[in-house]
Amino acid sequence: METLGSRLKLLREAKNLTQTELSQMLELKTYTTVSKWESDDNSPRGKELMALAKLFNVTTDYLLCLSDDPNGRFGEESIEIMKKNFAKNLKVQLYKNNIIHADLAKELNLPKTTISDWLNAKTYPEFDEMQMIADYFNVSKSYLQEDHNEMDLELSEIERLLSKMSKEEKKRLIKIMKATFDLED
Repeated sequence: METLGSRLKLLREAKNLTQTELSQMLELKTYTTVSKWESDDNSPRGKELMALAKLFNVTTDYLLCLSDDPNGRFGEESIEIMKKNFAKNLKVQLYKNNIIHADLAKELNLPKTTISDWLNAKTYPEFDEMQMIADYFNVSKSYLQEDHNEMDLELSEIERLLSKMSKEEKKRLIKIMKATFDLED
């Protein structure tokens, strides 16, 4: 069975690189990090995984054995899409849970600027940070990374507002909506 380690080793050897040379290219302190990745004793973190994908001109999905397409390309456009998807999904979770980014930063013990950069699609979280956020909101990491329907954000805002309304206010709102939009039961 192919693993991240076995794929990484094949890609490194195909470029005639030693573990030391690869570790230097990635600005790692020692080649043992690459050795541990290739033996599946450890895995690259988010930035490292993205750097490997870029270096070998493959997708992170290929490296992670989520895709068998070694010809997949990983360019700047893909990175920007990933950042935008994550930013949008994080906003949805903040709205759904009625949390501001400063509170999330405090809860996760992260700088407010880090959360702000994620929300503005300037940066992308590391693997462990992604896991913390997924755990915090009780969603999967893939949910945070996927492109969802554009209406998700609007629906989340509606849900948030409805949660603050009394039962009577909700009934009045339904009557107004039915009358305004000519809706029937």
